[in-house]
Amino acid sequence: MNFVDVQPWRLYFDGSSHKNGTEVGILIISPENIPPKFKFRLDKFCSNNEAEYKALIASLEILLELGEKHVEIKGDSELVLKNVLKKT
Repeated sequence: MNFVDVQPWRLYFDGSSHKNGTEVGILIISPENIPPKFKFRLDKFCSNNEAEYKALIASLEILLELGEKHVEIKGDSELVLKNVLKKT
């Protein structure tokens, strides 16, 4: 029997809010370890938690455009990750 080992895409996201505005950082790494990096600067000021959500949403939109569904998500926002993983 042959098995195919499929590595997931890896997604790292972060958002921060400070006196100069709000920024989000996104790092998406393909199974082949190709790390395209995306960085967005938002015009609208928002809280740190909102920035974290915006980073995750932007990342997922990029992956959907790429047609990817097998993704490992990592972030440093406990609030965002708990809400995403919350059972309904």
